[in-house]
Amino acid sequence: MYFNKKYKRTGPAFQQRYKAIHITEDDQLLHITRYLHLNPNNHTNYEWSSLPYYLGTKQASWLRPKRALELFKKGEYKIFLEDYKDKRDELKQLKRQLDLADN
Repeated sequence: MYFNKKYKRTGPAFQQRYKAIHITEDDQLLHITRYLHLNPNNHTNYEWSSLPYYLGTKQASWLRPKRALELFKKGEYKIFLEDYKDKRDELKQLKRQLDLADN
């Protein structure tokens, strides 16, 4: 209520940005977890990331990464992320080169 009065808003603070999507396929689950873990610029040191829990370096009773991790052999999830990050970085580099060539 304080936030709404201060900024002259109504309703929940995140009423227009949040959208729940029901994940029904393994491919969707993998895409979402990869997106969430690679989205922060410095994903390995991002304080609020669940990545350490998925990689097994931290444990928490409230987080259950088993469903996503059971789709991989031990240690393959990290490779899955790194492979995509490398491809994503290559695509960004190509896009920059194309943008420079157009100018």
